[in-house]
Amino acid sequence: MTNDKDELRARLRAGRRARRDAWTRQQREQAAEAIATALAAHLDARHTPPGVAATYDPLPSEPPVERATQLLRERGWTVLHPTTLDDLDLSWHSVDDPDTDLGLDAIARARLILTPAMAVDRDGHRIGKGGGCYDRALRRSTEGADVIALVFDDEVLDAVPHEPHDRPVGAVLTPSAGVRALPLRGLGD
Repeated sequence: MTNDKDELRARLRAGRRARRDAWTRQQREQAAEAIATALAAHLDARHTPPGVAATYDPLPSEPPVERATQLLRERGWTVLHPTTLDDLDLSWHSVDDPDTDLGLDAIARARLILTPAMAVDRDGHRIGKGGGCYDRALRRSTEGADVIALVFDDEVLDAVPHEPHDRPVGAVLTPSAGVRALPLRGLGD
């Protein structure tokens, strides 16, 4: 299983590097706006009132989530961001107070969690970078939290290798297709 995951991660990393190198600033801004617009539509459709959300600071090769974080703050959400600890676990802090460590269990307060992923399959299995940071963090999240993985459109796959400790996500958000609940009946859904 590990070799399958490692091979898939290597392929996905290469694709992300190529995209990062080819994308213009305008393309990245358009993707960021599309992600925020899709998130707003998702929240509006569900009539989700403001609460606590968990997002993250994306790497340049990851889908741009900064505008979505800004949108949440504009709508009155308290937004948490992670700090990666030496053991690769995640501690959390408020975006408005980055100097105050809220601890490992702060993610349990989040009703909405935007999680990074390298890929997601149609059943909601996600593959991360390999450190297990988000698998541990998601185990601490509240059952019923709206957990959405952010990936690029070509990173929604038929299947990804997964193990029993991997926590599936409930939805996927891509720049072109917006938010889609998982499991998907087919990739065209």
